[in-house]
Parts: sequence; C-alpha cells; structure tokens
Amino acid sequence: MVNKALLKKLVTQRSFKPSFNQDVEFTERELEVLKLICEEKTAAEIGKEIFLSPRSVEGIRQKLIEKVGVRNTAGLVMFALKNGIVD
Repeated sequence: MVNKALLKKLVTQRSFKPSFNQDVEFTERELEVLKLICEEKTAAEIGKEIFLSPRSVEGIRQKLIEKVGVRNTAGLVMFALKNGIVD
C-alpha cells in the first residue's frame, strides 16, 4: 500500500487532483472501516477488530469505492486525507 505521508503530500501540494463525489454520507461502520483501511490494515485484521468477516469488510470497502467515486483503495486513502477523515 502507498505510504500515507506520500499520499498526503501529493494531495496537499495539489500535484495530483483526484475527482471525488461531493456530499458523500457514510454510515458509522463505513467510516470505521475507512479509518482502518488508512491504517494499512488488511480485511482480515479489520474484521477481527470490528467483529466482521473479511468478506463483509471487502463488501464495505467496495461500497466505499463506489460512493466516493474512486478506482481503488489508494483513492479511498487520498479521499480520507483530503477530507480530514484521517490525519
């Protein structure tokens, strides 16, 4: 996974301008999973921490990708950084 510090630098310096869906609303569970993804945890690790199966975690991750309008997990991390969901 791409280093969070590097992604934050790219986003804050505006050298990379991803396009995200605006006004996205997340459930508490989706935010919880997004924050754990940003901590570079695997689906199995996230599932164990929040009492879900890895398959359920992957389903939530895919739903997040669709909601935000990105192509992959790195896009989710950039979205979270740009919108202050994680530091």
